[in-house]
Amino acid sequence: MTDKMGDQILGVWKIVSWKAHTAAGVFRSLARSQGDVVEFTMKGHYYSHTNKEKVCRYKSQTRAIPWRLDLVSGWPWTRGRVCNKGIYSIEGHKLTVAFAADGYPRPKRFSPDEAHVHVLEYERLTDDSVSALRRTTAGWKDLLRPTSNQELIEYLSQRGQAVREAEGIESSWMPVGTISVVTGILWAADPCSGWSIEDSSTQVPNGTYWVEVRVMSIRGSRRISRVRARLSDVKKPDLGQVVWRTANDTAHVGIADLPALDEALEHLAADDPRGIDGVWNDVIPHELNEEVGVFQPLAADPATMIYVASGLGDGSWPVHELLDQSRRIGIEIEFIPSGSITRD
Repeated sequence: MTDKMGDQILGVWKIVSWKAHTAAGVFRSLARSQGDVVEFTMKGHYYSHTNKEKVCRYKSQTRAIPWRLDLVSGWPWTRGRVCNKGIYSIEGHKLTVAFAADGYPRPKRFSPDEAHVHVLEYERLTDDSVSALRRTTAGWKDLLRPTSNQELIEYLSQRGQAVREAEGIESSWMPVGTISVVTGILWAADPCSGWSIEDSSTQVPNGTYWVEVRVMSIRGSRRISRVRARLSDVKKPDLGQVVWRTANDTAHVGIADLPALDEALEHLAADDPRGIDGVWNDVIPHELNEEVGVFQPLAADPATMIYVASGLGDGSWPVHELLDQSRRIGIEIEFIPSGSITRD
């Protein structure tokens, strides 16, 4: 809902910047949220064109200074409650919003210099860009495909007595598929988060890498307990030291040659007004519903990401280097430590 002056917020906007203050007091830019496209409607709906759903309702108030913007919960158990209190300003085609996290007081300024504040900058899309957006958002999910290893898919889907009897027992390595490394960079992180080469990748030789998983029987189901990517001609690599820690909040980890994947995405997104991040958000956040899968932006380009479910869900895990003698030829992530699940 808006007042007369508040009608300026109506329309379709692209997120061009999103900054937040972490619990540790370190600023970070949520890069993969850039490119997300949202709409403020006359009926008071805050709509995500990326996830194609009504996120919530909103209320704006331009009598206060700075102008106020509140997001109102649409969940059945909290319907009608203001979940995020914010302030906003509009200058030409630029919208700036500062939101407080749920339960925290309204920000006083447009700066993420205090805990629990998110500052977003939006750019208004022209009518032509909105039309192009609606043309290009169809079909991105077809870029995701399941692993070709049907045996692995069936193994992960098994339930029942046989699984319960094998509680805590880990399988041998099972192949998911291959990725090509052409830039010497092997990356592993949450596929839906801001991507950073500096703190989530390592240098490895160029070549073809097998991505493999081990599976553990837990609580009547089977979960991926670890994943590794190894240079294809090294069959039995040695486990080395921890080279970084990876974390997620989407219960998945992606593995890829990140610079090559970004280059392929640039070609894919050439005609999309939101750029790489908009295309990525169309494909990934609401489509990672498989235990294992493959994302390949261009059929004629070897740049590929393989993603796998991370054990019991969200968390943080050490990433070990894999060695062939002293040469680093891959990485391994242990989601569920061996022996951590005991049989009854």
